[in-house]
Amino acid sequence: MAIRKPTRPPHFGRTRPRFTFATAYRRIAANPARIFRTTGNRRRFKATAQRAIRGRRQGQQVIVFRTPAGLERARAYSCCWSCRTNCNRTYVDCYVLAL
Repeated sequence: MAIRKPTRPPHFGRTRPRFTFATAYRRIAANPARIFRTTGNRRRFKATAQRAIRGRRQGQQVIVFRTPAGLERARAYSCCWSCRTNCNRTYVDCYVLAL
């Protein structure tokens, strides 16, 4: 059974990623097939660097975190990069720290 984290507001808490958003975006774009492991639960994930195609963030750079099967789990924009949760209140810290 999965442990459920409490819902937090957008951009809740702080983390200390090893790379800036721009550096991580460039590294992921250069190696899109790489599979990572999260720091907490050791689950595998892929990260893709792309641009948002619709919505209020259309055209902005975004890093999308997916399962190896391709199911989207979270996304991080530059404003979410050093936070525990993203704009949509999804926890992204485990992905950001694993990069």
